[in-house]
Amino acid sequence: MKKMLILICTSVIMTGCDVARKLPLQVYDCKLSLADNQQNKIESMSYEDSLIVISFAASRNCINFGLKNKLTTPIVIDWDGCSFIQNGKNLRVMHNGINFVHRNEPMAKTSVAPGTVINDFVVPSDNVYYYTGFITGFYNVMPGWFFNDMFKITEKDALTPEIAYAQKGQQISVMLSLEIDGKKEPRVFNFIVKDVVAL
Repeated sequence: MKKMLILICTSVIMTGCDVARKLPLQVYDCKLSLADNQQNKIESMSYEDSLIVISFAASRNCINFGLKNKLTTPIVIDWDGCSFIQNGKNLRVMHNGINFVHRNEPMAKTSVAPGTVINDFVVPSDNVYYYTGFITGFYNVMPGWFFNDMFKITEKDALTPEIAYAQKGQQISVMLSLEIDGKKEPRVFNFIVKDVVAL
């Protein structure tokens, strides 16, 4: 299978002439893989069925993917029907191209033309937040938009090795709401933390 380009989701920071807010230092990395019992899994982070081929890549705060439409008709992604499932909670997703201010508003559907690839990402909209910054007589911290991490991986989480490594085996899921000729064809992708690595 040819490698697909994966859009990398990074935290967006608005910087100014004084001091930019720094992201917490990442001290652990949670390595994700599609679950062993995931149907149609073809590689650790790839899936293929009669409709699509999709490859995933996880960053510290989102799931990136490249999706290829194998059909001769368009596949439509209904973003408002998609969800991110973690710790038993069904969370609304946000994807690339959405203004952060409008992250909880209805999203336009995306049509994937026959034989083409779309690169995008999903992140729980609750994990996107605005930091207001502050001004003092000594220095200023500029405001900006940030993403919370999917797992406890940074120094701010007051991690002990026991807490960090206990995340091994945790599962998250992404449901993509696909439509073909008006018929819903949802796909659920289950990921598991295969390993936790100290950086």
